[in-house]
Parts: sequence; structure tokens; C-alpha cells
Amino acid sequence: MNYEQSVAFYEQREKFGVKLGLETVSDLLHRLGDPQLGQKYIHIAGTNGKGSTAAFCSNMLREAGYRTGLYTSPALERFNERIQINNKPVSDALIAENTTRIAEAVAQMEAEGANVPSQFELETALAFLCFQAEKTDIVVLEVGMGGRLDATNVITAPLVSVICSISLDHTRFLGNTLGAIAGEKAGIIKDNCPVVLYPQEREVEEVVKAVATSHHAALVLPDFSSVENHTTSLDGQAFDWMDNHEKKRHLKLSVMGDYQVANAIVAFTALDLLRQNGALSLTDEEMLTGVEKTRWKGRFEKILDAPLTILDGAHNPGGAKVFAQSVRDFLEGRKLVFVLGILADKKIDEMLAQFLPLADHVLTITPDNPRAMDAKDLAKQIEATGKPAEAFDSLEQAWERAKALCPKENGGIVFVGSLYMIGVVRSYLCKKEK
Repeated sequence: MNYEQSVAFYEQREKFGVKLGLETVSDLLHRLGDPQLGQKYIHIAGTNGKGSTAAFCSNMLREAGYRTGLYTSPALERFNERIQINNKPVSDALIAENTTRIAEAVAQMEAEGANVPSQFELETALAFLCFQAEKTDIVVLEVGMGGRLDATNVITAPLVSVICSISLDHTRFLGNTLGAIAGEKAGIIKDNCPVVLYPQEREVEEVVKAVATSHHAALVLPDFSSVENHTTSLDGQAFDWMDNHEKKRHLKLSVMGDYQVANAIVAFTALDLLRQNGALSLTDEEMLTGVEKTRWKGRFEKILDAPLTILDGAHNPGGAKVFAQSVRDFLEGRKLVFVLGILADKKIDEMLAQFLPLADHVLTITPDNPRAMDAKDLAKQIEATGKPAEAFDSLEQAWERAKALCPKENGGIVFVGSLYMIGVVRSYLCKKEK
């Protein structure tokens, strides 16, 4: 198989849909020699923020000299982005080589009448093979969906489990209450393995605490209330924070978004915990530098200065809420053109309630995904709230209209919604405008 055939192999599996459970992926991995064994892991679950938190962890580890693997989803612009070594996507050749092995194992499973792996299960197996081939020292592993039955949960004993912000999303698979979803996320907790939890609703915290207690897993919640001297700009932010050892830290971030302060604190707490218990060796300087160097595409990312253009993959109500706060913090007083693209299976009314009050003009496009809500249907739903909206058949048309509507002074364009849309937008603007 070459690279193009390899990517097509995974994309063709999308038709098999979501399959939660560990039996099939365990079978596949066993046929591949169980490449997930023998690695050290930081395992990260949550509804929102887990990708950014993983990026902060990866950068701190890399700064300390560890050969670091990073597995996240989905890829924004190119398939390889999902599997990185020291913040660089793995090579096309490594993808092709290991996909050939996976395809052979799948053919054997099909011949035997075994269950067929899903797209995410196959991609997770690929990640484990790549990390094994690259001889990583430690892997930062982001959960795909949920936790308990997610394919990444085949690992046995992570150095630390991290649970980020939890909100209602993927309710068809994970449950209709925060408590039920928290129970699924807490499924990544293992016996005697410490847990860092993003402080949040009491219902979530109580569930996670109960699961941690049942596994004799030490639970740490950082203190967000100790953040002070928080300064923001379109180039980043800085703040002071008192860690769990009552030591004041001054953190600088190169990413925008009010929520990134919390994500950075959670990541810093997780690695500081591992440093304190002797699992890792990092200095204060390495950790602070790693945090400052972190970039994360598509999360309140400034992609252009003229016109000021922001991309954000806020694709559920929880993400929409923190995105809206970031708009108020970073873009206050600007006349904003919003370009929205949302998947039809999301809680669209709740997301629009966050987006629409911030927009002076609203445009809609259809994300490149079978689950996408048609731009015209989304525009009608927006107009039913009393807010005018314009639908466009192509990104190119929407971009030209957004530029025409955006004031040259004190204006801004914001693309927000599905990450599938954000990836396409980012590639288009980087090619066309940069």
C-alpha cells in the first residue's frame, strides 16, 4: 500500500460507524503483536479541551528531552497530524508501512468471520504501531469518545489519567446526563494510577471521585480560583497561578482563548504530579517553556491579521459557551462577521444561543461531512430567532462575502463550529491568503 491507498483504507471504514467496546480492537492489536504494551502513557479524556491539554503535555515533555508521541483526533488538514513524534506528524512512509500490516490483519479477521474494526479502532492501532516503531519514551494519548469503551482504553496502567471539562455531547452513545457521561469518561481510571480532574459541576466531580476511590487512585483537582494578574492580547496571554503546593507560578501562553488558561493549568498539574512522584524528570523552566511554546490549530486561533480572522472548533454547547467568553475577552468592541458550519446531530439551538448575540453578520456554509447540516437549513433556523443569515454553497463565496462585510477598522471574521469545517477553512486560507 502507498500513502494515498492507506488514507483511503481508513476513510472507507467510516461507513461502519461508531463501535464502542474493547473486544474488536484488542483482537486486532493482538494480531499485530500488541504494540500498545511496553509504553508509558498520559491518558486524556473529556468533552472539551482534551486536545489542547494533550498539546500542552506533549510540549512540556518534549522540552524536557523526552521522545514524545501524541495521538489526537480529528486531523484538521492532513491525516498524519493525528499521530506525531516530538510535535511532527509521522511520515507518509510509516503510515503506509503500518497500514499494510493492519490491512493484512483485517483481511484475516474477515476471513475468520470476526468482528470488523471501526475506522477509529484501525487508526488507534496505527498510532500504537507508529509509536512502537519510533521508540517513543512516553505517549500522550487522547480519548476519541467517552473513555470506558474507547479504543484507546486498551492500555493497562497510564502514568496519569486526565479528565478535562465534561458537557453534554455524543449523548446517543454516552448518556443524557452529565453524571452518565462522567461515568464513561472516568472509565479511563485504572487501579493505583493518579487522576487529575478539571474542576467543574458537582455532579461530575462526585462521579469521578467515586470511581477514583474504587480504584484506589489519588485524585487531584487544581485550583482555578487562584488565577490572578490575567492579561490578554491577540498574541497570547499571561497569568499568575498558585499550584497545589502553594507555589506561585507565572505562566505565559501563546494561544488565545480564556479556556486555554484552565487547560494549561490542568496539563501543568498532571506533569508536576508525575515529577513529584518520581515518574518523570522535568524542571520548572522546561515546563514553563513548554507551555509557552504550545500552539493548537483551530482553537481560537488567529489565522490572519488583515482582515483579523479567528478559527474555533466549538462544536457542542460546552465549547460554544467557553468560545463565547473568549470572544468577549479578546474581541470586545469589534464588528464581527460569523461564518457558521455545524453538524446536524449537535444541540444547535444551544450553540446558536451562544454564537448569535456576538455576531453583527451571520453567514452559513455546509461542513464537509455526511452528518453536516445544510447551510440553507442552518440559515433558516438562525432567521427563526430573528437574526438575518446568508447561506453559501461554497467556502470561497462565503469568504469573499465575509471580507466585504468586515469593516477595515475594528472588524473581524470568525469561523466557528465543526472541526471538519475548520480544517478545510484553515487549509484554504493558508493557501489563498498567506
